Amino acid sequence: MRMRALWICLVSFAGFFLGMSIPGADFDSAASATNQLAVDLHRRLATADTNLCLSPYSIQSALAMTFAGAEGATRKEMERVLHFTGGDQKTHASFAALHRALQELGKNTGGAREPITIAIANRLFAQTGYDFRASFRELAQKFYGAPFEQLDFEKNPERERSI
Repeated sequence: MRMRALWICLVSFAGFFLGMSIPGADFDSAASATNQLAVDLHRRLATADTNLCLSPYSIQSALAMTFAGAEGATRKEMERVLHFTGGDQKTHASFAALHRALQELGKNTGGAREPITIAIANRLFAQTGYDFRASFRELAQKFYGAPFEQLDFEKNPERERSI
């Protein structure tokens, strides 16, 4: 199987497998949106002669955090493109459940010979001096485990870029 098709299959299979292994986890909305985005990305990025390997979950969860701070036309367009259908609270709660389920999968799958390692590192980096709503920062921390860190990209772009 070609690598570019493999990622989409793995994402779809992961949603099915996680649903069986972690009862009560309500991540269907996030898994469905992530799978739909994966298909969209594959259609736009894949070529006949090369493999494509990407992490739709990483892309989707980062954009879901960004979506939390969007308003107006930008918010509506993000909602459409990212396939978010459940409203704010359901969308963010579903991503939190998917995050927990993936971490649990990493703990409980594989044996001593073939352990599975899943490392999820969400963080928000913002320009020092910009005013971000406390509700946005709290939402990112609560649902995505993303600390909010202010850096000075204007004065020290190279140093801040390397963090």
